[in-house]
Amino acid sequence: MANIGLIMGAAALAFRGFSVGPQLMRLDMPVLIVSALVLALMLQDGRVEASEGVVLLLLYAVYLSQSLRRQADDDAPRQRPSLKTWAYLLAGVAAIYFGARYTVEAVNKLTTLLGLADVSLLALTVVAVGSSLPELVVSLTAAKKNYHDLSVGNVVGSNICNSFLVMGAPALIQPLPVSRAVADVGLPFMLAISLVFLVMAHSGRVSRHFGLILLLMFGLFIGRTMGAL
Repeated sequence: MANIGLIMGAAALAFRGFSVGPQLMRLDMPVLIVSALVLALMLQDGRVEASEGVVLLLLYAVYLSQSLRRQADDDAPRQRPSLKTWAYLLAGVAAIYFGARYTVEAVNKLTTLLGLADVSLLALTVVAVGSSLPELVVSLTAAKKNYHDLSVGNVVGSNICNSFLVMGAPALIQPLPVSRAVADVGLPFMLAISLVFLVMAHSGRVSRHFGLILLLMFGLFIGRTMGAL
């Protein structure tokens, strides 16, 4: 919800819309819908089992292989990454690890301090928005420089990764229970906004008016979630 509603909505509104390339429409956008539908179906029984985690990871592997094959067919010139680039990458990985660790601890403590019975309420709002801030910066910067495929691909790829990899890998360690807030609020909104975004992108461009609709859907989602507190 944060990736599509907040980031894509803000990018469309701030930069008078953005275009969606044909390559994204052919592979990535359909996979986005499939990933949302598959995850929603798996969560119907109230948990993600290890076997379902394996299926999610296999689907992500297939998507990655198709993406890499598409890049291999691209004749664009390539450069070898420098040592500085690798250093930035390793530093980023370390920052993500410690950031994730302290985020989990902080959310658990906040849940206790606020007297909430369900930690997923904060996860659906505060954590979701916070973890989407890097995508927000990347997408807005890319849209400002007219790198529209980068702006859209960043969000679409992130959502696919969230549904397949981020849900699949932890399920191998321990089955993941699904809270009522996720089942009753998160899943329906996720499916709805994914389908709306697909319809908007089908014309090849997401206008400012469409961006406003996405932001309104995100605002409605936050309001509905906060109403459950």
